Amino acid sequence: TFTSFGCIVTDNVTVTVNPVPTATLSAVPNPACLGDDIIITATTSIPVNLYRFQMNTGGGWLNMSSPFQWLSMNPITFSNISSTTQFRVKVKEYNGCNTSVWSPVVTVPISVIATQPINHN
Repeated sequence: TFTSFGCIVTDNVTVTVNPVPTATLSAVPNPACLGDDIIITATTSIPVNLYRFQMNTGGGWLNMSSPFQWLSMNPITFSNISSTTQFRVKVKEYNGCNTSVWSPVVTVPISVIATQPINHN
């Protein structure tokens, strides 16, 4: 309700609230073999258009795009895995207003196939 030229006017107004998105990750294959390419896919609670993927091999979190930037690509590929690696993602919704917290971490271990020695008689 508002006043216009001394008259009280009533009008309907629609207010849109953009929720803060959440994200989860999947990594395939998981576990991986040495040298595999890992497909990292983010799933979000609402439509988003920007992703910030990070990885950690034990020395701290590093952006998967360099220089740091928000990516519009999902999924992305982590090439030639060489050690157990953790992944996480942050996302932004379409209007760019709300940024998620970091997703739960997904750990991709390197699968080691243990073979028994062959005994030749």
